[in-house]
Amino acid sequence: MNGKKIDNSRRKLIKGALAGAAALPFAGLLQRGWAQGGKEKVDPGSSQAQALHYTHDAAALPKSVARKPNELCHNCRFFQAQAAQGSSPQWAPCTIFGGKLVSRDGWCSSWTAQSG
Repeated sequence: MNGKKIDNSRRKLIKGALAGAAALPFAGLLQRGWAQGGKEKVDPGSSQAQALHYTHDAAALPKSVARKPNELCHNCRFFQAQAAQGSSPQWAPCTIFGGKLVSRDGWCSSWTAQSG
């Protein structure tokens, strides 16, 4: 009886190891998908972007949108330049849009001055 318990333990161990090895490629795909989620640009046509009047080019906003000339994504507290490549990136993640990329020259109605 004792030999059977050891045999079952080994089988369970081998089955678990095989299942884990089979799952590794899928875990890599999931991780890569999450990392790439931050590399997707905000779609100005999306419902969230439209609700916040987001545009990639603030200069193209109609005059009816109340915005001060110095209000641009690159000087907004939600623009995550440190998470992007380069010291002055053209595109960087925005926390308002779930980490999707916004243009440094863009604007939305959630613009908030950087602290400091």
